[in-house]
Amino acid sequence: MNYFVFGKINTNDYSLYVANKNQFEGGGKREEVITVPGKNGTVSISDGTFENIKLTYQMYGKGEIRQNIAGLRDALGATSGYMRLADSLEPDVFIKARYSEPFTVKSSDRKNAALDIEFDCDPRRFLKNGERVRTVTSGMTLKNPTNNTAKPLIRVYGTGTLTINSISVQITAANEYTDIDSEIEETYKGSTNCNNNIVLTNGLYPVLTPGNNTISFTGFTQVTIKPNWWIR
Repeated sequence: MNYFVFGKINTNDYSLYVANKNQFEGGGKREEVITVPGKNGTVSISDGTFENIKLTYQMYGKGEIRQNIAGLRDALGATSGYMRLADSLEPDVFIKARYSEPFTVKSSDRKNAALDIEFDCDPRRFLKNGERVRTVTSGMTLKNPTNNTAKPLIRVYGTGTLTINSISVQITAANEYTDIDSEIEETYKGSTNCNNNIVLTNGLYPVLTPGNNTISFTGFTQVTIKPNWWIR
């Protein structure tokens, strides 16, 4: 019996199970199509990002149908914002999603039900092995196994300079360690903002491009990277 887990909500707990989902759809590129006077055709301009996707789970249940459906609907309705969404159909990936409704019960009786549950999702499917934190050494290479540029979470201990490919990050002051979050482009330790302690090359946070990425650093006593690999 297949299931999904959204935040801390597991459909198994409500005896509601996944029959199918539209798992093969992907978000379209964000593009602006313009017409240039004097030129045939059109020109498309893209920043390399993608639109959100709608993910629909086709669910079924047996047993205490009214109670279970009401419980899941209430739990999902109490959530807000983006949360982690994973399921047993694709056990190696997860996505960032928000519950957007509708919660549609297509058929039901006292002991059986069929329903659809929809989520509004970030178009990236993150690899679970991309959550594994790697301790890196200066001079090593880290291979991005996907076709997409990843935005890592980097933790550096002490002060120093880190370079990934051609992008350097200097930490000028630290209380034990500093987290460099390329996804949200912020630097912090816990709830403490550390943006005043960072110097970036051309204002750019480091990323991990497809293929081999060269990593070097000076000054830091230790560097770890959670790469955040993703596919479409």
